[in-house]
Amino acid sequence: MIIPASSLFAYSLNLHFTGNFVALKKKVMASSPEVKVYKLVLHRLKTLKELSDTFNSCYPYLKLGFYEHTHKQKKSSPSEELMQEGLKLEEVCEEIPFMVIDIEEHKIVAELEEELQEKLGLGVQVLRWVRNRWSQTTFNDDWSLQRHNKEAEVDDKMFGEM
Repeated sequence: MIIPASSLFAYSLNLHFTGNFVALKKKVMASSPEVKVYKLVLHRLKTLKELSDTFNSCYPYLKLGFYEHTHKQKKSSPSEELMQEGLKLEEVCEEIPFMVIDIEEHKIVAELEEELQEKLGLGVQVLRWVRNRWSQTTFNDDWSLQRHNKEAEVDDKMFGEM
């Protein structure tokens, strides 16, 4: 990252490695709260489960589901198209170079799904823990990852254990 000397922003960077993610905390101005940015590292030998588990380690009440076909915003993916978690990216993607995807906590679910679908050529759904099961976030695709995670945490504390 290059920051011009004339920049009014002061950045404090803390790198934290968690499997496929590199967590990057960026503090903008002294009075601003920290913004968490995760770097999802994709390469051909990663399994769908490894990607989903790593995402889930950053957002404990969310995970990624991978489907045979892409979907439009606020639309669900058929459960029969859910791909087996043990598949490697090289087995399900035509061409998968090494790449890194930025995932900010304020990123909108629909934006993340669209970006992953575009880069992988697979249907991707963010799943949320709701009442003791994983559910597609279709009706709230315009919510941030952080909001979904917090809402699911509150719901879990009220209605059941994860």
